[in-house]
Amino acid sequence: MGIYIGMLEFDGPNIVASDLVDKPGVYALVHQFPGDFELLSVGHSESLYRSGQCIDIDELQKEHLGSISFAIFETDLPERARTSIVRAIELEFDGETSIMPQLERDMSRQFSL
Repeated sequence: MGIYIGMLEFDGPNIVASDLVDKPGVYALVHQFPGDFELLSVGHSESLYRSGQCIDIDELQKEHLGSISFAIFETDLPERARTSIVRAIELEFDGETSIMPQLERDMSRQFSL
């Protein structure tokens, strides 16, 4: 399953920290609840696995009903390019953390004739 965040298709969003790969990429921390997804944070790393181990999901779970998991975009792009991806996503979702409008736009674009 994939999820579009910005213009990129991320793997997930049902990936737990222990399943993250030790590869470079961009990650999104996603809060899922009935009928919607919320983007909690986005970042990049040389090791998605190590970054995932540094995030306290249990603590976040106390603050949010529903489930919290990762969506990842594996890429060998250099750090500067990954930083640009993160900034673009942050700008797009500034003040609007719901991913559903983005999903609906992508779905309508994907299925339009």
